Amino acid sequence: MLFRILPLLIFGFSTFAFADSATQTDWSGIDGIWGPVLDWSINFYTATLFEYSTNPSELILLLLHQEHTIVGEYVGANSVYSADINGDGYMDVLGAARITDDITWWENSDT
Repeated sequence: MLFRILPLLIFGFSTFAFADSATQTDWSGIDGIWGPVLDWSINFYTATLFEYSTNPSELILLLLHQEHTIVGEYVGANSVYSADINGDGYMDVLGAARITDDITWWENSDT
């Protein structure tokens, strides 16, 4: 029994060990990045909606939040959730308002 489970455990642990790592092997540049990469200094290309911080031998990329106003007059919003309510593959928005006792579904039609 152990010989049947052992390969599964080894495979499972090896996939988890590399889940948070990434190695860049192509230094030729991609769309939006000027390349080929010839500058090997401490400078790097920063995209929009990202901030970064550095520690010795460490680069930390932070994704900035972007606000999209759906309805500006939803009075007393208490909870807002995103989920694919109708199963069409697009994230819809559910909102609950405490003051008006209202639950609203905004369908994302991807337009």
